[in-house]
Amino acid sequence: MKIVKIRKNNDGDITNVMNEQGEVLPLTKAVALAKAGEICCVTVTKNRNGVEVLDSTFRSAREDRLENLPEF
Repeated sequence: MKIVKIRKNNDGDITNVMNEQGEVLPLTKAVALAKAGEICCVTVTKNRNGVEVLDSTFRSAREDRLENLPEF
C-alpha cells in the first residue's frame, strides 16, 4: 500500500492519510499498518509529544515524502 495524500490539523500534524485506492485511514490505523509492513516508504517514529507517527523513509523519492504529498 502507498500513501498518496495527507490531511493535517492546525498544528501541521498529519491526522489522516489516503492510499492509492482512495481509502482514508486515521493516523492510528496507518501506524499499525506501517508497523506490520503493509505501507511502503514510511517508518514509524515518535513526535515531540511521544505519539507514534509516520515518517518518510530515507529512500523515499522527494515527491513521495509525506510532507510533500497533496492534502485532501
